[in-house]
Amino acid sequence: MKKVIYSLCLLFALTAMSPDASAQQAKSARNDQFGLINHWAIGVDLISPDGFGINVGTCITPWLQVRAGYSIVPWSITKWPFSIQGVGTQGQPIAADIKLNNEDVHFEAGAFMTRHTGNIMFDFFPSRKSSFHFTVGMLAGNDNLITLKNTKPLDDRFKGVGIAFYPGGDKTATNLHQVIVDKNGNLGLTIGRRWIARPYVGLGWGSFVPSKRVGVIFDMGLEFNGGMGVIVDARDIHNLDLETGKPVRGMLDRAGLQTLLEDMSGKAADASTLQVLDAYQTLSTLPVTGYVKLALVVKLF
Repeated sequence: MKKVIYSLCLLFALTAMSPDASAQQAKSARNDQFGLINHWAIGVDLISPDGFGINVGTCITPWLQVRAGYSIVPWSITKWPFSIQGVGTQGQPIAADIKLNNEDVHFEAGAFMTRHTGNIMFDFFPSRKSSFHFTVGMLAGNDNLITLKNTKPLDDRFKGVGIAFYPGGDKTATNLHQVIVDKNGNLGLTIGRRWIARPYVGLGWGSFVPSKRVGVIFDMGLEFNGGMGVIVDARDIHNLDLETGKPVRGMLDRAGLQTLLEDMSGKAADASTLQVLDAYQTLSTLPVTGYVKLALVVKLF
C-alpha cells in the first residue's frame, strides 16, 4: 500500500511540474530562436518612397530587432508619361515657354530623381507570438526629391541671366535674389525636404528576421522632414558672378514661389495656379509626411 501511495504522489508531482516545465521549455526555445545577434536576414524593398533598397538586420532579443539599409532612386523623366489637357501630350518632351531677359525662350525640361538614402530602424514586438511591431528610426540622405532643369543647355547669351523671386511677396525688398542660368547653361529648381536627417516613427506587420526562411514585412508611419517645397540655389542680384558669387540655398514660401512663376511666365497667376499655391503653402509648412514600405526578407541563418 505504501508503494502505491508513493507512486501516486510521485505521479502527481510530475504532473504538477509538467506545465511549468513546458512553459520553461517554450520560453527557452523562443529565446534560443531570437537571441542576441544569433540570426541575420537580408531584405529587398518592393514598395518604398526611397526607391530600390537593400537592408540587413538581426535580432537583439526576442522582442527587439534592428535593421539598416541603403536606397537609391535612379530615375528620370524627360517626356510626358501621360497626357494632361492644356499642359502636355504623352510621349512629347516636357516643355514650356518662359521669359528670360525679356525674351521668349522655349524651355525643354526633365525631372531627375537621382537620390540616395540610408536608414536604421529598431522594431519592438509587444508579443513574440505576433508579427505586429512598433518602429522608431532615422532616415538620412539627399534633401532633394526631384530636380527640375533643362535637358539642353541654354545659349551662352543667357548665362548669368536670372529670374527674380521675392520672399513674402515683398517686391520692395533690397536683398533681391535670383535663380540664374549657371555657367553650364542650366536653369533648375528642386522639390525637396528641409531636413537631411529625418526621424521616423511607425508600426507594421511582419518580422525582418522571419521565423521561416522567407517572409515579408510591411511598415507605415511618419517621417519628420521639416516640410517639403521648392528649394532654390539663388544669387544676390548685386553679385551674379558665376565663379565668385556664393549661392544662397533655401525653400521658397508661397508668395516667393508665386512671384517666381509670374516672372518666369510673364503673366499673373491664374485661378488654377493659385489653388496649387494654396496647397503648396500647406505642404511646405507641414513638418511630417506619410511613409509606407513593403519588403521581401530572407533569413540567412
